[in-house]
Amino acid sequence: MSTIGRTLAAIREQAGYTVAGLSGRTCIREQVLEAMEADDFAPCGGDFYARGHIRSLCRELGVDAAPLIERFDREHAGRPETAASPEELFAAAPQPGFEQAQRRKWPIFVAAALATAGILAAAHAWPKGGQEEHAGSEAVARGVSGSADERPQPPGGTGAAERREQERAAQQRREEAQREREKAQRAAEQITLRLSADQRTWVRVDSADGEDLFTGTLTPGQSRDVRGEKLLRLSLGNAGGVRLTVNGADHGPAGPKGKVTRVTVGPDGPTS
Repeated sequence: MSTIGRTLAAIREQAGYTVAGLSGRTCIREQVLEAMEADDFAPCGGDFYARGHIRSLCRELGVDAAPLIERFDREHAGRPETAASPEELFAAAPQPGFEQAQRRKWPIFVAAALATAGILAAAHAWPKGGQEEHAGSEAVARGVSGSADERPQPPGGTGAAERREQERAAQQRREEAQREREKAQRAAEQITLRLSADQRTWVRVDSADGEDLFTGTLTPGQSRDVRGEKLLRLSLGNAGGVRLTVNGADHGPAGPKGKVTRVTVGPDGPTS
């Protein structure tokens, strides 16, 4: 009839373990394993520890421990137990450092899992990262071979240079706006006067500063263009014999026929 010890030995051999190998896997001393396979559970240190060793062995060997535990309780539990010697108690105890070694394994497993995840993430992102690195290398190469203005500047210098450039641009805009205003003002002050004679007429045209712009006699059908700014002063020997056109607008005769007169002309036409 097969006993608990013989059953454990048969399962161990079927699983391909030696006593030493199974001891290393379960941290149960070899002499305790040999005693258990000989159906001597005293070295276990008591029924409680014997059940624990049976469960550990069955778990490692991949079999159900319940039938062996029940059989152990029927055949061995409750028997008077002789006091175990210190050597037997030491042999029955798990090997020192087992729990610490098991606890030390968890950080290793976690670190390995994190490292694997990091490698997978890096492999997934590698093509994009390579492109960015290549683009960055090209940008650096362009910066090295480019002009001084294109090269990267220190943070402080860049800010000062940008402010100076902005101030120069703003000043240029102000100057351009001022020039446009002055140009528009000059255009508004420009006078183009056309003298068209219907009768023989003596005419003199002076600028606002007194400069003689035209002096002469116009005959019927003759015309004369005079240009100036702000004001033109006309002296006419026959005011009715000359028609005035100012900046394209016809203002009719300068005055009555045969009358000597003086006329002041502005951009919008005669003012007096």
